[in-house]
Amino acid sequence: MKSIYILLICLFVSIDICNAQGFIELYTPRGSVVYGAYREEFTSAEIASYTEEARTMYPEATILAPSSRKYNCHSYAWNLTTGGTINCWVNQTENGQSISNYWNDNSYKSCTESVAQKIFYPSGDHSAIRSVEGGKYDSKWGAYPLMRHAPNYGPYINMNNRQYYTRNVNISGNKLISATGTNITIFNAGTFRTPTQWTYSDNLQLVNKTNTSAVFKSSTNAAGWVRAHFNGYVTDISPVWAGKPVITDVLGERRVPNGQYADYKAVYDNNSSPTQFEWILNPQGRNNLYGTNTSELTIAFYDVGSYQLVVRATNANGTGEYFVTGCNVYNPESYSSSYKVYPNPVSNVLIIDLASLTEKDIQSIKQNNISKTSYDIYLYNLMGSTVKRTKVSDKQQVRMDVTNLPDGYYYLIIDDKSGNESEKQTIIIKH
Repeated sequence: MKSIYILLICLFVSIDICNAQGFIELYTPRGSVVYGAYREEFTSAEIASYTEEARTMYPEATILAPSSRKYNCHSYAWNLTTGGTINCWVNQTENGQSISNYWNDNSYKSCTESVAQKIFYPSGDHSAIRSVEGGKYDSKWGAYPLMRHAPNYGPYINMNNRQYYTRNVNISGNKLISATGTNITIFNAGTFRTPTQWTYSDNLQLVNKTNTSAVFKSSTNAAGWVRAHFNGYVTDISPVWAGKPVITDVLGERRVPNGQYADYKAVYDNNSSPTQFEWILNPQGRNNLYGTNTSELTIAFYDVGSYQLVVRATNANGTGEYFVTGCNVYNPESYSSSYKVYPNPVSNVLIIDLASLTEKDIQSIKQNNISKTSYDIYLYNLMGSTVKRTKVSDKQQVRMDVTNLPDGYYYLIIDDKSGNESEKQTIIIKH
């Protein structure tokens, strides 16, 4: 293998010394100069010879284009695959300028291998790009052919020493897209600032575009995305929100003992940027509402009964639709129930024995004329989110699988649809 390295190095050096035809100025996307040099092409016999030599010496690499000394690895990776049209030879340092200008001027930024567009081998003075074939790179091996290869397969020393880069292009604009049109502008894109294509989600429409911006409008109230495509890279302003805000849920207690406070929180996409909320409790009765203009509401309940809890939000595009849910306020002294729930702590399956009513519970049911034929069972985490829910129509033994839930404390709520107090127990999950 050492003889191969020497052969390639000698080949590259001879080209640098003997075939320079003058310099050409190349520019990074943000305008920094990198110099390239014109080279005369090999003869047809030389092209065929070097191409076959590479095929023989590196059978595990794929030849994408034949041997050429008009361009090399740095020119291919940083120039030709990002919109450049001039074939030239680019050394790591030429005429006092270095290819490191591509990342030192923030045209490209350092990144992980999984998202890299460009790869630089500092030990081997080599550059490559990510291949369309997963796990492979494409690079020009000096005057040898353009090759597709494994990241550490080739004629360069220490190919496990790699640096990864991706384009550092930004697009800006209000992430709240209106029904009449919102402008999104590209900046810091330098000489490659004009996208070859704009793509966007189905709930957006492209109104018009210029070299550096595009106007989109919303068609439905929902999250969306916008991407600007350039030669060799893509950048996006995702996610965006199209239209008016949408409330998707309300977190909080659905069963509240009379004479107590209950807290509720509207759930929405943060990108919808609501500026105002409207809460309604129907009927309101003697109950007091606090925080009706914010996303979080506190209610002091003083009347037993069933209620509609309604909320909607407003942003710069207008006011969204109402989200409606319900809650019940019960007299905590009128009814009590007790069910067996085990094991606790639980690691796999929680048993909820709805058939375990005591005689006292049965008498209470008869006195209150309650026909218990339906049960809603909820398991909440400490943040108030429902992590498990089931519904049964009679008194039976329910098995709730909690194997995939994280360790911690949870609340089990058993709603018997009676209008009275729900059974609430603290459950500990421990695997």
